[in-house]
Amino acid sequence: MKQLDLAPIGAESPNPAWLSHLVNRNMKIFCGFDADETGDRAAKIMLRQYPQIKRLRPDKHDWNEELKSIKAKSK
Repeated sequence: MKQLDLAPIGAESPNPAWLSHLVNRNMKIFCGFDADETGDRAAKIMLRQYPQIKRLRPDKHDWNEELKSIKAKSK
C-alpha cells in the first residue's frame, strides 16, 4: 500500500522548521497552496529554498473548493 502523508501549513509559514528534515530524507514533497496571490507568493518562497518540491496548484481557489467541485460533478 502506498503511503500519503499530509502536513497542512499556512501561506504565512512557507518554511516550517520540520520541512528541511523531510527534504534531507529525499522524500517526494508537494506543496498545495491556494491559487491566489498569497498562495503563489508562499509557493515561490518555498520552491526557491527547496527546488525539489513540486507545486500542485488547484484550478479553483483552494483544495476544498476543488474537492467540492469534483463531488458536485459526480452527483
